[in-house]
Amino acid sequence: MRVPRKDQSLNDAIDVLQEHYIRCEQNVSRAWAELPSDAMAFVASEIEKTLDLRYYLENYHFITSEQGILKSLYPFWDHQEIVYEAMQEEWKEKGYCKIIILKPRQTGISVWTAASMFHRTITTPHCFTMIVAQNEVTSEHIYKMSLNAYANLPWWLRPEYMYKTKKGAIEFQRSDEKQRMVDPGLGSALQVSPATQTSGVAIGRSIRCLHGSEVSRWPNDEIYEGDIKPSMNAADTYQVFESTGFGRQGLFYEQWCAAVDGDNDMRAVYIPVYKVRKYYTPPHKMPETFELADDEKIFNARVKKEEHFDIPDAFWDFRRTRMRAAKRSGTKAGFLESYPLTPTEAFQSSGLCAFDRDSLEWQSMNNVCKPLFAGEIKLISIDSGRVDTSDIIAVGDDEILPRRKSGRGGKRMHIWEMPEKNSIYYVSDDVALGNGGDYSVCNVFRVGHGIEPDTQVASWWGWIPPKKFAHVVAAIGLFYNSAEVANEYMKDGITTGNELRDMDYPSLYRPQYKDRLTHQASNYLHWLTTSKTRDEIIGTMNEALLDHSVILRDADLLDEMIDFAEMETGGKTQGQGNNDDGVITSMIGLYCARETMKHLKTTAVSEERGGRAAGELFIYGVYDNIMRQRGQYNTEAEAKRAVGENVGWRVQPISVCNANTLSSPIFDAMGAEFELHNKHGMHSTEITPDVVWAYNSAMRNYSVAGGDVMDNDW
Repeated sequence: MRVPRKDQSLNDAIDVLQEHYIRCEQNVSRAWAELPSDAMAFVASEIEKTLDLRYYLENYHFITSEQGILKSLYPFWDHQEIVYEAMQEEWKEKGYCKIIILKPRQTGISVWTAASMFHRTITTPHCFTMIVAQNEVTSEHIYKMSLNAYANLPWWLRPEYMYKTKKGAIEFQRSDEKQRMVDPGLGSALQVSPATQTSGVAIGRSIRCLHGSEVSRWPNDEIYEGDIKPSMNAADTYQVFESTGFGRQGLFYEQWCAAVDGDNDMRAVYIPVYKVRKYYTPPHKMPETFELADDEKIFNARVKKEEHFDIPDAFWDFRRTRMRAAKRSGTKAGFLESYPLTPTEAFQSSGLCAFDRDSLEWQSMNNVCKPLFAGEIKLISIDSGRVDTSDIIAVGDDEILPRRKSGRGGKRMHIWEMPEKNSIYYVSDDVALGNGGDYSVCNVFRVGHGIEPDTQVASWWGWIPPKKFAHVVAAIGLFYNSAEVANEYMKDGITTGNELRDMDYPSLYRPQYKDRLTHQASNYLHWLTTSKTRDEIIGTMNEALLDHSVILRDADLLDEMIDFAEMETGGKTQGQGNNDDGVITSMIGLYCARETMKHLKTTAVSEERGGRAAGELFIYGVYDNIMRQRGQYNTEAEAKRAVGENVGWRVQPISVCNANTLSSPIFDAMGAEFELHNKHGMHSTEITPDVVWAYNSAMRNYSVAGGDVMDNDW
């Protein structure tokens, strides 16, 4: 049968060899014995070529397509090329290949991977291959695909098998027992099992090839941890776990996180949905006019920069259509897991998330991105405010940064914005013991002025002893214009807080008494998380997310925020199956910044922008780098002179309204009444409305006349 291959010229030669096989009454031994020398040379050459995976899949491995057409795997789809490239790199660098693939649904990765496993089984002597699918129906389907591929091989490529079962096993050995004693044959085996078979699948065998299909749907991890994993000891192991996401728990999620963190020997390979062409709207179905939304444009720009890939409009049209349908049916979470833009989207959490999920998705689409700089920061001298940032360097567009939550150190400081002279920053931290459990995290916000959002500009993440962490926090604070630091003064944070105090760090957070009208600051330092304050900081962050008054850049932070939830059975809101150190740090920072620097949020219109409203007066406050008021001045020029060269100091207009107060136009304003009293010496009882009217008229006439009349002649 002539079937499509990459090299179509092979069909003629294969047909000739098939005719020879038929003439030999389909007797393999006789066909080999009577094969002409030129044909033997061709066969030997092709057998050698098929040792290459790509050549074999594109020319000899056949599947039945979704349209019922028998075809080879040529051409590889774009997303299959991603997997193939990762495999080749692993084989070349390590001599083995272990990868875990997070994918959208129905991308052909299961079929492609099963084909690669079949190839290795029939080309590698003594290779025991195991394929484990999520259920019995799927495992039977994969096994039938393997039998179909075997049946469509040319007779001279088919290894002899000793037996095959209906359920899922085929043994490639000599079928004749006497001959097997002399020449056992290939000695390989392929076994396909459902994950519901929880024991005995690998007893007595050393697994060299393992394909875990849709691992997130496996009922439990016992089959892998208790049975398969102990049997995988070969130096040239070939292992592929592939699946769509399904919740933030279970074997696949744990193995994926471990691979990303570098805590296992698997390489994480992510296939984003926008690189799967089958999820593009066909050209003839695209609307005549199509405009990208702002968040789509931002996401496109990020992908273009980091991945050098242009997302077509046809994908966004597909996503919009499917998203609308998912929202109507109440299955949005399932849609995101099946068609994820990011790995975070692929794993949807189950509990009652403390934050609005749509707002977190908005942050992911619009703001989360790779840092511009990364490295390590060190404190040199707190007295002189000197820090060492020589290890912090620019991040390349193609650079893959090490996962900071692996705890292995290196590039723990991520920076999205370098400090600017006139900007106000706020630093917060959450401290852990530094022994491999929770992480110590430091976060930096640039505090927005007025309605400007508070923006995450830097973060530090890693394992470090609490006292040493104080020096890191101090260095970060000094680097960002000697910003105020809110340290969580609990457990290990007590050590860090005491060290910051003993180091004489210049600006440490002081809580305010919320039950007093004056909001008076307390006489103790640092932040304490209690049942009351915990609810306050959660509420502040959630409100900021809802009104988009905060910008979050860190993917690690967003990953934790998705898992920051209360279980449906009740209990404390915390990280569910995930750390929450980054979440706590960012919430503390946002809350304390808004509490300490509330003056920055005051909406005031300067005289230059629109003048004074009736009964309104402006004075100008001068604030230092941690928003302590250092003086008030009647004019902006005086305030700017007071700022001088002080780094981080700024002028803030303060709107003073005289309505409903005991304000006096003579003593508290700058009009005619004030001038009559202070400039011309009139007593307050003499300044009547008629006098004020006459004075204003005289001054207008004086101005029109060009100033020829003296002030005291009016």
